[in-house]
Amino acid sequence: MNRVIVVGLGKFGRALAETLVQEGADVLAIDRDMEVVQQASDFLPAVIQADATDAEALASAGVKGASAAVVAIGSDFRAAAFATSILRELGVERITARVNSEREARILRLVGATEIVFVEQEMGRRIALSFVGR
Repeated sequence: MNRVIVVGLGKFGRALAETLVQEGADVLAIDRDMEVVQQASDFLPAVIQADATDAEALASAGVKGASAAVVAIGSDFRAAAFATSILRELGVERITARVNSEREARILRLVGATEIVFVEQEMGRRIALSFVGR
C-alpha cells in the first residue's frame, strides 16, 4: 500500500488514521487546527497542519502521488468539497469522502470522490447486524 492521506482529524479521521498506522500503512494526516495536529503527533508519525482547501498547501505537503485519500471532514461541507476536488486535481485516484446526506454524496462524487461513507448509518447497520448474528 502506498501513502494514504487522511484529511481531517476529528473522531472519525483520527480513528481511521490511527488504525491505518497500526496496520502498517504509510499515512499522512492533515488538519487545519494546530492543537489537533499536536495531539495527533503523539500517535501519528506524519501529521501536518495545513488548510486542505489550499491547493498549494496540499501539493507542498506531499499529497501528489498518494495512492488514496480519505476526506474525513464532517462539519464543513464546503471544505470537504474543495479538498476532494484538489486531491483529484493532484492525481489521487481513490478518494473516499465522509458525508452527512445524499445531496452531499452527489456533489462530492461530481468533484472527484470515488467512494462515499455515511459513518453513522453504516455503523448503525453494522451494530444491528451484530445483534442478529450476521
